[in-house]
Amino acid sequence: MTKLKMMLFVLGTSACGVAAQILLKAAINSVQVGVSSGAPFAKKVLTLILSAQFLLAMLFVGLAGVLWVILLAQGTQISSAFPLLSFSSVFVVFIAHFRLGEPLTIPKVVGTLLIILGAILLTCEWGGAS
Repeated sequence: MTKLKMMLFVLGTSACGVAAQILLKAAINSVQVGVSSGAPFAKKVLTLILSAQFLLAMLFVGLAGVLWVILLAQGTQISSAFPLLSFSSVFVVFIAHFRLGEPLTIPKVVGTLLIILGAILLTCEWGGAS
């Protein structure tokens, strides 16, 4: 598998994972599963599971899994591909800030920069064997 194809599969896997997490959080927020209102917890969970956002999130989780299996089945080294999935965390931090209104703090920004640096270092070829 070419590096470009590997990157596209990893990007697709990450995008599906990010979409799933954002949809799941939005579904939880809309049902207010963790909030103490009068409704029983079990009813809130059932409402959550039957919501369109939750079902779409699960579809994206499944698609991410399928893309990952295809990527690994093509002989891709997991030690090269897996660090790139950490970019999902970077995307989630910024999407959660702009889409869900979560705070974007200095530690989160520094952490995302370290994730990016770490992923780059883990996937670089430093001469010698790759």
